[in-house]
Amino acid sequence: MFRPLIRSIAVVATMALFTVYSGAAVRGEMREWTNAAGNYKFKAEVIAFSDELVVLRRDSGELQAVELKELSKEDQEFVRSKEVADEVRKSAD
Repeated sequence: MFRPLIRSIAVVATMALFTVYSGAAVRGEMREWTNAAGNYKFKAEVIAFSDELVVLRRDSGELQAVELKELSKEDQEFVRSKEVADEVRKSAD
């Protein structure tokens, strides 16, 4: 099961760090995410990411930082994909 890695204040600080790290926050489309075990799914969009974490905005509006290793291989590949990298580049321009 997914669990928040940091509390709401820490999420804001983490997002600021990701913004500096990536050059910009990523705004993506809502998509379905699955945990590594494949038994839990939810809808969210990518807000920011690093090599180890991704910050997602769930359809409820809640921000959640998730370790990439907690996500399915498909979702890990999506976060590392050219599509997401292009969104980072567009946001930085």
